[in-house]
Amino acid sequence: HICIYNTGSSYLQHLSAANRSFLRAHKLFFPGSASDAKMRSGAHTYGNAAKLTSWLLEGNTKKVERLLQSWKKSAAAQHCDRVLISNEGLLHAFSDPAALARFELAAASAGLDGIHVLALFRDFDKHALSIYKHIGKCGAATEFETWVSENYHTPELIARLLSSVPASKIKWSFRRYRKTPSFLEQLYFNDWLKTGRDYARPHITVNASLPLPLLVGLNKLKDYTRM
Repeated sequence: HICIYNTGSSYLQHLSAANRSFLRAHKLFFPGSASDAKMRSGAHTYGNAAKLTSWLLEGNTKKVERLLQSWKKSAAAQHCDRVLISNEGLLHAFSDPAALARFELAAASAGLDGIHVLALFRDFDKHALSIYKHIGKCGAATEFETWVSENYHTPELIARLLSSVPASKIKWSFRRYRKTPSFLEQLYFNDWLKTGRDYARPHITVNASLPLPLLVGLNKLKDYTRM
Protein backbone atom coordinates (compact mmCIF):
# COMPACT_ATOMS: atom_id res chain seq x y z
CA HIS A 1 0.00 0.00 0.00
CA ILE A 2 1.49 3.31 -1.14
CA CYS A 3 0.00 6.77 -1.40
CA ILE A 4 0.64 10.46 -1.40
CA TYR A 5 0.51 12.09 2.03
CA ASN A 6 -2.90 12.80 3.60
CA THR A 7 -4.88 10.06 1.87
CA GLY A 8 -5.78 8.00 4.92
CA SER A 9 -2.56 6.01 5.24
CA SER A 10 -2.31 6.47 9.02
CA TYR A 11 -5.91 5.29 9.37
CA LEU A 12 -5.30 2.17 7.28
CA GLN A 13 -2.05 1.46 9.11
CA HIS A 14 -3.91 1.79 12.42
CA LEU A 15 -6.53 -0.71 11.25
CA SER A 16 -3.84 -3.11 10.02
CA ALA A 17 -1.83 -3.00 13.25
CA ALA A 18 -4.98 -3.40 15.36
CA ASN A 19 -6.21 -6.37 13.30
CA ARG A 20 -3.20 -8.62 12.91
CA SER A 21 -5.14 -11.70 14.07
CA PHE A 22 -7.90 -10.95 11.57
CA LEU A 23 -5.35 -10.52 8.78
CA ARG A 24 -3.56 -13.75 9.75
CA ALA A 25 -6.87 -15.60 9.53
CA HIS A 26 -6.87 -14.56 5.87
CA LYS A 27 -3.21 -15.61 5.46
CA LEU A 28 -1.97 -12.02 5.45
CA PHE A 29 1.16 -11.18 7.43
CA PHE A 30 1.53 -7.54 8.49
CA PRO A 31 5.18 -7.19 9.66
CA GLY A 32 5.95 -5.40 12.89
CA SER A 33 8.06 -2.26 13.00
CA ALA A 34 9.31 0.47 15.31
CA SER A 35 6.06 2.34 14.54
CA ASP A 36 3.75 -0.32 15.99
CA ALA A 37 2.80 1.60 19.14
CA LYS A 38 2.05 4.74 17.13
CA MET A 39 0.03 2.80 14.56
CA ARG A 40 -2.11 1.22 17.26
CA SER A 41 -2.69 4.59 18.94
CA GLY A 42 -3.74 6.28 15.70
CA ALA A 43 -0.80 8.71 15.55
CA HIS A 44 0.80 9.68 12.27
CA THR A 45 3.37 7.06 11.32
CA TYR A 46 5.42 5.86 8.37
CA GLY A 47 3.83 2.42 8.50
CA ASN A 48 5.82 -0.78 8.63
CA ALA A 49 8.13 -0.34 5.63
CA ALA A 50 10.15 2.80 6.33
CA LYS A 51 13.43 0.87 6.28
CA LEU A 52 12.53 -0.71 2.95
CA THR A 53 11.92 2.73 1.46
CA SER A 54 15.21 4.12 2.79
CA TRP A 55 17.25 1.18 1.52
CA LEU A 56 15.60 1.28 -1.89
CA LEU A 57 16.42 4.98 -2.28
CA GLU A 58 19.96 4.41 -1.01
CA GLY A 59 20.47 1.60 -3.51
CA ASN A 60 21.21 -0.96 -0.77
CA THR A 61 19.94 -4.03 -2.62
CA LYS A 62 21.41 -6.54 -0.17
CA LYS A 63 19.55 -5.07 2.80
CA VAL A 64 16.35 -4.94 0.76
CA GLU A 65 16.72 -8.62 -0.16
CA ARG A 66 17.42 -9.65 3.43
CA LEU A 67 14.41 -7.69 4.71
CA LEU A 68 12.07 -9.23 2.16
CA GLN A 69 13.43 -12.70 2.90
CA SER A 70 12.87 -12.19 6.63
CA TRP A 71 9.28 -11.09 6.01
CA LYS A 72 8.61 -14.13 3.84
CA LYS A 73 10.08 -16.45 6.49
CA SER A 74 8.02 -14.83 9.27
CA ALA A 75 4.88 -15.04 7.13
CA ALA A 76 5.42 -18.76 6.51
CA ALA A 77 5.96 -19.34 10.24
CA GLN A 78 2.49 -17.87 10.86
CA HIS A 79 0.92 -19.88 8.02
CA CYS A 80 0.51 -16.79 5.84
CA ASP A 81 1.12 -16.68 2.10
CA ARG A 82 0.92 -12.90 1.63
CA VAL A 83 2.96 -10.05 3.12
CA LEU A 84 1.21 -6.71 3.64
CA ILE A 85 3.29 -3.55 3.88
CA SER A 86 2.26 0.09 4.00
CA ASN A 87 4.43 3.19 3.74
CA GLU A 88 3.85 6.61 2.19
CA GLY A 89 7.52 6.89 1.27
CA LEU A 90 7.29 3.92 -1.07
CA LEU A 91 5.64 6.28 -3.56
CA HIS A 92 8.90 8.22 -3.67
CA ALA A 93 10.91 5.03 -4.09
CA PHE A 94 8.68 3.62 -6.81
CA SER A 95 8.71 6.92 -8.71
CA ASP A 96 12.45 6.33 -9.20
CA PRO A 97 12.75 3.77 -12.06
CA ALA A 98 16.03 2.40 -10.68
CA ALA A 99 14.60 1.93 -7.18
CA LEU A 100 11.45 0.29 -8.56
CA ALA A 101 13.53 -2.14 -10.64
CA ARG A 102 15.66 -2.79 -7.55
CA PHE A 103 12.55 -3.71 -5.57
CA GLU A 104 11.21 -6.08 -8.22
CA LEU A 105 14.58 -7.85 -8.53
CA ALA A 106 14.93 -8.16 -4.74
CA ALA A 107 11.38 -9.50 -4.43
CA ALA A 108 12.04 -12.12 -7.09
CA SER A 109 15.29 -13.10 -5.37
CA ALA A 110 13.41 -13.47 -2.06
CA GLY A 111 10.82 -15.71 -3.71
CA LEU A 112 8.05 -13.13 -3.48
CA ASP A 113 5.94 -13.00 -6.62
CA GLY A 114 2.57 -11.64 -7.62
CA ILE A 115 3.20 -8.13 -6.26
CA HIS A 116 0.03 -6.04 -5.96
CA VAL A 117 0.18 -2.31 -5.18
CA LEU A 118 -2.71 -0.13 -4.04
CA ALA A 119 -1.93 3.55 -4.70
CA LEU A 120 -4.22 6.27 -3.33
CA PHE A 121 -4.22 9.73 -4.89
CA ARG A 122 -6.44 12.78 -4.54
CA ASP A 123 -7.19 15.94 -6.52
CA PHE A 124 -4.16 18.21 -6.36
CA ASP A 125 -5.99 21.31 -5.14
CA LYS A 126 -7.59 19.47 -2.21
CA HIS A 127 -4.38 17.60 -1.50
CA ALA A 128 -2.26 20.77 -1.39
CA LEU A 129 -4.70 22.40 1.01
CA SER A 130 -4.75 19.30 3.23
CA ILE A 131 -0.94 19.15 3.41
CA TYR A 132 -0.82 22.87 4.18
CA LYS A 133 -3.22 22.45 7.11
CA HIS A 134 -1.11 19.64 8.55
CA ILE A 135 2.03 21.74 8.27
CA GLY A 136 0.16 24.35 10.28
CA LYS A 137 0.00 21.93 13.24
CA CYS A 138 3.77 22.34 13.55
CA GLY A 139 3.58 26.12 13.25
CA ALA A 140 5.69 26.00 10.09
CA ALA A 141 3.18 27.22 7.48
CA THR A 142 4.13 30.21 5.32
CA GLU A 143 1.70 31.96 2.99
CA PHE A 144 -0.23 29.35 1.02
CA GLU A 145 0.71 30.66 -2.44
CA THR A 146 4.40 30.74 -1.51
CA TRP A 147 4.31 27.24 -0.08
CA VAL A 148 2.60 25.78 -3.17
CA SER A 149 5.01 27.37 -5.63
CA GLU A 150 8.13 26.43 -3.67
CA ASN A 151 7.30 23.14 -1.89
CA TYR A 152 4.38 21.31 -3.49
CA HIS A 153 5.88 18.71 -5.85
CA THR A 154 3.25 15.96 -5.81
CA PRO A 155 2.18 16.34 -9.47
CA GLU A 156 5.75 15.78 -10.67
CA LEU A 157 6.17 12.83 -8.30
CA ILE A 158 3.06 11.08 -9.61
CA ALA A 159 4.04 11.78 -13.21
CA ARG A 160 7.37 10.04 -12.63
CA LEU A 161 5.63 7.06 -11.04
CA LEU A 162 3.14 6.68 -13.87
CA SER A 163 5.93 6.79 -16.44
CA SER A 164 7.49 3.73 -14.76
CA VAL A 165 4.30 1.66 -14.64
CA PRO A 166 4.29 0.28 -18.23
CA ALA A 167 7.67 -1.45 -17.80
CA SER A 168 6.78 -2.91 -14.39
CA LYS A 169 5.44 -6.41 -13.76
CA ILE A 170 3.57 -5.21 -10.68
CA LYS A 171 -0.23 -5.31 -10.67
CA TRP A 172 -1.21 -1.70 -9.93
CA SER A 173 -4.52 -0.46 -8.50
CA PHE A 174 -4.88 3.34 -8.64
CA ARG A 175 -7.76 4.86 -6.69
CA ARG A 176 -8.98 8.38 -5.94
CA TYR A 177 -9.17 9.14 -2.23
CA ARG A 178 -12.45 10.02 -0.55
CA LYS A 179 -12.45 11.36 2.99
CA THR A 180 -14.77 8.83 4.61
CA PRO A 181 -13.70 5.86 6.76
CA SER A 182 -16.28 3.61 5.10
CA PHE A 183 -14.78 4.27 1.67
CA LEU A 184 -11.24 3.52 2.84
CA GLU A 185 -12.28 0.34 4.65
CA GLN A 186 -14.30 -0.95 1.70
CA LEU A 187 -11.46 -0.21 -0.71
CA TYR A 188 -8.69 -1.65 1.47
CA PHE A 189 -10.26 -4.74 3.03
CA ASN A 190 -13.03 -5.75 0.64
CA ASP A 191 -11.87 -4.64 -2.80
CA TRP A 192 -8.09 -4.99 -2.51
CA LEU A 193 -7.29 -7.53 0.22
CA LYS A 194 -10.51 -9.55 -0.27
CA THR A 195 -10.90 -10.20 3.47
CA GLY A 196 -14.43 -9.05 4.18
CA ARG A 197 -15.19 -6.58 6.97
CA ASP A 198 -15.23 -8.55 10.22
CA TYR A 199 -12.37 -6.54 11.67
CA ALA A 200 -12.18 -4.29 14.73
CA ARG A 201 -12.88 -0.63 14.00
CA PRO A 202 -11.25 2.24 15.89
CA HIS A 203 -13.04 4.75 18.05
CA ILE A 204 -10.39 7.44 17.64
CA THR A 205 -9.57 10.27 15.28
CA VAL A 206 -6.42 9.50 13.32
CA ASN A 207 -3.94 12.27 12.45
CA ALA A 208 -6.41 15.18 12.48
CA SER A 209 -5.41 18.43 10.80
CA LEU A 210 -6.03 22.03 11.85
CA PRO A 211 -9.24 23.70 10.65
CA LEU A 212 -8.38 26.24 7.96
CA PRO A 213 -9.81 29.29 9.81
CA LEU A 214 -7.60 28.48 12.81
CA LEU A 215 -4.54 28.15 10.55
CA VAL A 216 -5.27 31.52 8.94
CA GLY A 217 -5.62 33.01 12.40
CA LEU A 218 -2.29 31.55 13.52
CA ASN A 219 -0.54 32.99 10.47
CA LYS A 220 -1.99 36.41 11.23
CA LEU A 221 -0.86 36.06 14.83
CA LYS A 222 2.68 35.25 13.69
CA ASP A 223 2.64 38.36 11.49
CA TYR A 224 1.47 40.45 14.47
CA THR A 225 4.17 39.15 16.81
CA ARG A 226 6.87 40.06 14.24
CA MET A 227 5.73 43.69 14.20
